[in-house]
Amino acid sequence: MITPPSFNDSSNGISNRRLRQIFKDAIGAIDGTLIHACIPTNQQVPYRGRGRGECFQNVMAVCDFDMIFRFVVVGWEGTAHDSRVLTETIRNPQHNFPMPPSGDWHDQIPPKSFCNLHSLHVENCASLLKVLPSYLLCSLQNLEVVILKDCDLLEEVFDLEGLYINNEHVRLLSKLTKLSLIGLPKLRHICNKDPRDNLCLQNLKWLNVDNYGSLRNLFPPSMASDSMPLGGVEVMATGSC
Repeated sequence: MITPPSFNDSSNGISNRRLRQIFKDAIGAIDGTLIHACIPTNQQVPYRGRGRGECFQNVMAVCDFDMIFRFVVVGWEGTAHDSRVLTETIRNPQHNFPMPPSGDWHDQIPPKSFCNLHSLHVENCASLLKVLPSYLLCSLQNLEVVILKDCDLLEEVFDLEGLYINNEHVRLLSKLTKLSLIGLPKLRHICNKDPRDNLCLQNLKWLNVDNYGSLRNLFPPSMASDSMPLGGVEVMATGSC
């Protein structure tokens, strides 16, 4: 395994002006590649899943725009999926995976960037803590389906902290019909704040919650009022909290 301390000393070295604008805040690239491996005969099966019976190991590497490798992890079976290699590497503190420096990237997103988004599917995001921040909720008036699966650190789905609505008649997520939350062991809140009259799930018809960890309530008390009818929702909840 090769790993410098962090990305903090890395610079975006893209010389092409157009590409530099597109990848303004990018710090590098990550991918998995198959490398031939010599494996004892009695251990070859998981390494022989691709190709013509040859054995491979899946090597994950991170490089910056100066073409310098910032991180390399080796030894995974050739049949291991790239997402699994990344997830397990981030989970293991001994690997010292070089996380990107934190910043206010979200402030750079235009407020109406996702106004035509109808479906959101997030899966195997190991370091994700929140899904939909307050500054985007007002733009998601056409969102109909949200599926979240196997995000080990996810704590909140809808972040309502700091939500500002200058029109009292705006009803957020009014077209949402399906909400599926599967394999989220750290989930604490679907909404991290009482939405009062702003969050309207009147069209929500299907809610699936599986392996929901620390979740105590599906929704805040105000959402059980007449102004937010949830009586027609089909709820499937498994696991223990």
